[in-house]
Amino acid sequence: MIRFIEKNPTIQEYHYLTQQVGWGAEPENIVEEAIQHTLYSICAFNDEQIIGYARLIGDKTLFLYI
Repeated sequence: MIRFIEKNPTIQEYHYLTQQVGWGAEPENIVEEAIQHTLYSICAFNDEQIIGYARLIGDKTLFLYI
């Protein structure tokens, strides 16, 4: 069953997703900082396994990116 949860992924979940699509893994401190500056996050899980992640980033006023 697929569930959507409004939360930031853990660094391990983020690395799992990027490795699944061939993007490799950024250093943990870079990933942690990026996730901390996210305006909104939602993760998709199939049972307990993360299968997707979307986030909103931007300057909180004029520019927002999904």
